[in-house]
Amino acid sequence: MSPATERLFLALWPNATAVKALQTLRVSLAGIEGRMTPEPNLHVTLVFLGTTEAEQRRCVEVACDDIKAEPIEINLEHIRHRARSGIIWIEPGATPPALVALVQALEGASRRCGLPISSRPYRAHMTLVRDVRQLSVRLLPMPIVWTAEAFCLARSVPGPGGSRYTIEREWMFGRR
Repeated sequence: MSPATERLFLALWPNATAVKALQTLRVSLAGIEGRMTPEPNLHVTLVFLGTTEAEQRRCVEVACDDIKAEPIEINLEHIRHRARSGIIWIEPGATPPALVALVQALEGASRRCGLPISSRPYRAHMTLVRDVRQLSVRLLPMPIVWTAEAFCLARSVPGPGGSRYTIEREWMFGRR
């Protein structure tokens, strides 16, 4: 990656209520051997932009200024594990239609800015642990529900022990 590029993504960051519930869930996963996602990195990715040039970033930000959406209730209720990739994540039973519409609008805007966006169907999730060999916990003790009131542009900065995510800009829902 050249100095003029950044590794970026658009995401929802959990609010204080969700963070508290996630802290409780993380305690229940403490015995699992793996690499726990640092608490400040917990998020739901909307669109992965990847390696992004400065002009593409500006284009995406201008496009996001025009995105109109209302707050979205996120209900994370299922815990999943993929043995092959060694990842544990949580996801909603059904992705809210408003979230799908938001993702589609953001994907379209990102493509118009020249970014290659995945063609896979969107699946909302939050990664909790990486490099896991097996999962003994299957059910969330209680769903984690929060109302997302904003989406953000985040930057991934690689470092020892994994990447660190920083929120670069935020767009509030329902306040245009």
